[in-house]
Amino acid sequence: MKKYIYYLKASLWICYILFSLSCCTSKTNPILNQMVPMLSEDYCRIAVLPFLNESHYKQGDIILQKVFTAELIKAGDYSIAQEGDILKLYQQIKIYSGHSPDYEQLRIIADRLNVQLLITGRIIEMNENLVNLSVNPELALSVQIFDAKTGTILWTTYHRKNGEQYRTLLHFGKINSITTLAQIMTQEVIEKWISEGFKKCTH
Repeated sequence: MKKYIYYLKASLWICYILFSLSCCTSKTNPILNQMVPMLSEDYCRIAVLPFLNESHYKQGDIILQKVFTAELIKAGDYSIAQEGDILKLYQQIKIYSGHSPDYEQLRIIADRLNVQLLITGRIIEMNENLVNLSVNPELALSVQIFDAKTGTILWTTYHRKNGEQYRTLLHFGKINSITTLAQIMTQEVIEKWISEGFKKCTH
């Protein structure tokens, strides 16, 4: 009987810890709005275009573009257009820093880069706040997926997190850099897409 009570208490304690861990980690998931249903075909050729940076974090747009490109490659073996080719094309068709391509420019970009999808977005907020002598990064972003042939928007995704939301009960796993936070949030966005029908490239 004593052994049974001991195991019962141990089990309850483990359940409490697991519940606490789940509560102390992030509760906010990416918010996906499907404007047009995603086609069933494989999307292998993708261009991640420069993000608009509405925050005061310098080079935040560059960081996010590089992170999103890297995470897409890892997630589905997609063929991603080279950043240098995109920047060169932006110069040629006169898309200046701080501006987004319009409908016609999106179609030109897609044609020149020979891609099926265009991904772009904006950084709404990006900070590295100092809290109790510890850095707590914060990021809010909006991401759009465009059909390359038509230039029409397919999906939009909003996501917002800060490093403290990843802190567990035992203080493991806290995120203290904006780059790491961007990587994890990007993974969550892509996982959400895949769970909703965004196809991995099978070549």
